[in-house]
Amino acid sequence: MNRFVISLLLFALSTACSTPASRKPEPKSNPEATSFGQQLVQFERKLELLRKEHLIPGMSAAFVRSNELVWSKGFGFSEIKSKIPAHPETVYHLSSLTKLFAATVVLQLVEEGKIDLDKPLSFYGIKSRSGETDRVTVRHLLTHTSESTPPGTRYRYNGTRFGELDRVLEHVTRKRFGLLLTEGIIDPLALSSTAPNPEDLESCRMARKDPRKILVALAMGYESAGKKPVPYATYFGTSAGMVSSVMDMAKFSVAYDHDRLLKPETRKAATTAFTMTNTVPEIRFPCGLGWFVQEFRNQKILWHHGLWQGTSALIVKIPDQGTTFVLLANSDRLSSTFDLGVDENVSRSPFARTFLDRFLAP
Repeated sequence: MNRFVISLLLFALSTACSTPASRKPEPKSNPEATSFGQQLVQFERKLELLRKEHLIPGMSAAFVRSNELVWSKGFGFSEIKSKIPAHPETVYHLSSLTKLFAATVVLQLVEEGKIDLDKPLSFYGIKSRSGETDRVTVRHLLTHTSESTPPGTRYRYNGTRFGELDRVLEHVTRKRFGLLLTEGIIDPLALSSTAPNPEDLESCRMARKDPRKILVALAMGYESAGKKPVPYATYFGTSAGMVSSVMDMAKFSVAYDHDRLLKPETRKAATTAFTMTNTVPEIRFPCGLGWFVQEFRNQKILWHHGLWQGTSALIVKIPDQGTTFVLLANSDRLSSTFDLGVDENVSRSPFARTFLDRFLAP
């Protein structure tokens, strides 16, 4: 067989091997993923519009779906003068989102048999001349129902009263909240950006956190108009004062839902609204053990907000979907203008409403 014939045979063989039937199939499109991606783009645009409308210098957001982090983003500036952009890793003051961590620490000690939710505060060494602490229990503090006669019959949000949990924790463990927080949550979850208030040097030392590193990543706080810097509060305790990032908050949320921090029955109790069952009809309060619990469009919503000088925060969870939205900002405008504390209705927030309108499944 001559070379010409051999060449023709080789050419024919190579042509046959490259027919369309042997080519790698084109990847199939995923309509659901495409739709979700488009929703996220629209969601980002709306959040940015709301940020500008409410004069927020900078904010960071994270979105957990099916208990996995699927999106995070920074908006605006963490520091205006130097034009430092906000990132998902930017650190913010959590203000009252600290209560979610504190409630978790308390419930961990309940599981260990060291705290009884229905023991009066006097049992934990907290005394008052009026004898009030003989009637007010740890459960009343966690559910914000301690300021009624008798306790447990009326809801009133009060961060100062919640802060009495500091004394309960120290009485039963001989440890400060910062160390318990580190041992029970920060270290087990490897939350690198979460710490006590960097102004509280003693708590940072106990938590093995370098306040200098925290301050480098901490967003500058601004007054309500979003232009003038303001100093952060120096308090740290069970009521407020932690700092964190949306990335760490997402980790905390996923771990909480996966029962890595509490037993399933304890988590269920924490996320169930406190109810007076000895009345007709029953009285249902807006708070569980740390979380606000709300029905929205016939679905259960868990949430909490934070508000303090130069900072505000929001977390919204749809438990049945494994979905969580976290938003942290360096002014008070995520919370101060929407009266979220009037009736503990998260839908008053246009930021929360934007999330719920787009991602709450019917």
